[in-house]
Amino acid sequence: MIKKRINLLRKKFRTNKIDGYIVPKNDEFFGEYSSHDRLKIISNFDGSAGFAIILKKKNYLFVDGRYTIQAKKQSGKNFKIVEIHKLLPYKIINNLKLGFDPNLFTERQLKIYFKNTSTLVPLSKNLIDQINNSACVVDPSEAEPIIDYIEKNKINLKFILNTHHHFDHIGGNQDLKKKYKSKVIGFEKDKDRIPGIDVCLNDRQIWKSENFEAKIYHIPGHTLGHVCYHFFKQNILFTGDTLFSLGCGRIFEGTYNQMFSSLQLIKSFPLKTKIYCGHEYTLKNSEFCINHDKKNSALIKKIELIKKSINVGLPSIPSTIKEELECNIFLRANDVESFSKLRDLKDKF
Repeated sequence: MIKKRINLLRKKFRTNKIDGYIVPKNDEFFGEYSSHDRLKIISNFDGSAGFAIILKKKNYLFVDGRYTIQAKKQSGKNFKIVEIHKLLPYKIINNLKLGFDPNLFTERQLKIYFKNTSTLVPLSKNLIDQINNSACVVDPSEAEPIIDYIEKNKINLKFILNTHHHFDHIGGNQDLKKKYKSKVIGFEKDKDRIPGIDVCLNDRQIWKSENFEAKIYHIPGHTLGHVCYHFFKQNILFTGDTLFSLGCGRIFEGTYNQMFSSLQLIKSFPLKTKIYCGHEYTLKNSEFCINHDKKNSALIKKIELIKKSINVGLPSIPSTIKEELECNIFLRANDVESFSKLRDLKDKF
């Protein structure tokens, strides 16, 4: 299996115009050859531990010196083992273009090991697994744009995740499921309203398949069965129509108390968490926020950045928890009463 995955990566080198790929700590490569939990634990970029680099003709595994013998036994002929404290990557790997997953570590982290001797190229973000060449899609309102992307990039669409039952979030389920035999994932208590559902998850349950792993949270308010998906290893949160950048969803089935509580939950996520919401209403939302929070310097700065992004054809999403806490007037409400007043004013704005 590991040889098959290495060969799959090498086929992608030409597409991405890279010479190699950096395999991070939680990659399935480590699981393939290492059954020892300690080696998995020390395989990371934060200390003197190991990681793998897949090149066109040779593969390196940089490991903590304490586990060299163990790594040699378990990796077989797939990797050349190097003790990272004796020989850093930049001393033997240079003048190359190396791909990496920007959701798992930053370019700044990698530069510690490469000292600008190689060019670091961030590959596809979010829910595309470069190793297995598979992907998830969240809330496909229609199938055609997804099909176009999948076919163009020759990716396997394995999973469809739904945050709630509204048609603009589930409209593409059946066509995508039929074409790619994808599995539809949703909330157990909303299963009767999610078309084609295969996997039913409960509140606070962790879902894991291949390299995909997320925790589901029930966040009622917009609808009674609304959930969000937290891909915690990538610091990504899909909030559907509960939280927008600089806004929040309308309350259709739930109550003000429920929506306020759901937003309080979202506020508790790590500050660096990236927010991917169901709609890009950011610029319009900013008009409401600034109307009620005129002296907020962080908000003023964010609005400037939003306009610059839109002017050059870039999205305003993702945002982060930190940005929303500083700028989103709905997250700045201290109690249900003040939140409900803001929500009513926004409905009429």
